[in-house]
Amino acid sequence: NFRGELGNTVNTYLIWHYYMNAGSAVLDASFQDAVARGKSIIFGPDFSPADTVLRPSVDTGLDVAKNYWNNIVASYFDEPSMDKAGVEALINDFNNKVTARGLPLKPIAINFIESKILNGTGYQAVNIDYVGLESFIDPSLQNDPNLVNIANNKIDQQKAIIGNRPIFI
Repeated sequence: NFRGELGNTVNTYLIWHYYMNAGSAVLDASFQDAVARGKSIIFGPDFSPADTVLRPSVDTGLDVAKNYWNNIVASYFDEPSMDKAGVEALINDFNNKVTARGLPLKPIAINFIESKILNGTGYQAVNIDYVGLESFIDPSLQNDPNLVNIANNKIDQQKAIIGNRPIFI
């Protein structure tokens, strides 16, 4: 809990149901805390990178999140291992669940590991609003004087592949 150290510098909380491994009460308390602190919220549903369809717990999470929907600025999914069609279907399914609750759609942000950008097609889904990329450096290069250039080249390579779309790193 770093709220004391970061409370005045962070304006948005990522409330990630998957990593909470908790029920509705804890999820609700997290939303309440973010709202009480005046924070915007990025909502991460209960979705594992290994999943290919939405879990029933996504419905439970949305039922809690709907009470805070005006504070939610985006929905976030992490590292899906599906191809373009699979990611598009996932987003459509999620958006259908949102609209079934009478809620307006929020932007969808999805992060992809480097290999999924270099060798996959999921990041090409047309209904992703923000494509995220990761760039990790081989630990054996930690003392390399060109480390920053190596990292920048990896990021630039992925950005070029993603193309002219909103990106987060």
